[in-house]
Amino acid sequence: MKIHQFQDSQQQVKALSKSIAQSIQETLQKKGHVTLAVSGGKSPIKLFEELSRHDLMWEKVTITLVDERFVPNDHADSNENLVRNHLLIHNAEKAFFSGLVTTDNP
Repeated sequence: MKIHQFQDSQQQVKALSKSIAQSIQETLQKKGHVTLAVSGGKSPIKLFEELSRHDLMWEKVTITLVDERFVPNDHADSNENLVRNHLLIHNAEKAFFSGLVTTDNP
């Protein structure tokens, strides 16, 4: 196991977003499309915002959630709302988002 140490949280966020961006880029080169599944909650906000600034072929990226609170998508506690406001911005606004909650009746 490799342990990474950082002087502060901003340095950690930059390194992690760079690593994720590199993985996305490598997968895009090999497969032409990538799906990124993310967790919600407040913890990844700074990471999402930093990642959204990377210059990637975001139009070939699908983003989805691994968890969701069953509240309306525009609710303050909605993970979809969090992703839309903190990840699907800047360069990443070109990505396709597939949420988990629908208001459609079966």
